Amino acid sequence: MKPGESCYICKAKDHIAKLCPQKAEWEKNKICLLCRRRGHSLKNCPNKDEETDEKKFCYNCGEAGHSLSNCPQPLQDGGTKFASCFICNERGHLSKNCPKNTHGIYPK
Repeated sequence: MKPGESCYICKAKDHIAKLCPQKAEWEKNKICLLCRRRGHSLKNCPNKDEETDEKKFCYNCGEAGHSLSNCPQPLQDGGTKFASCFICNERGHLSKNCPKNTHGIYPK
């Protein structure tokens, strides 16, 4: 490891994430940003191939058929007015900005 680097899973400085003893538990608790289920990431989502324009939902304007990055409307309230947080289940923010998330991006 280079000086100053640490494991992004447990923050220890004596190993990298690939060799982390907590990696299995961390993988199990991942939450997919597509289907919102635990146990896998967006990259490995079994529903990824099913994503069509009809299934896309814009967090900014609340309309289906496009995502936030392709919204024709100007951004309002940071673009997350219609987003639902999967940590607290409240509307208006994403998990990375959740005031009830004390463990980083994903809950432990």
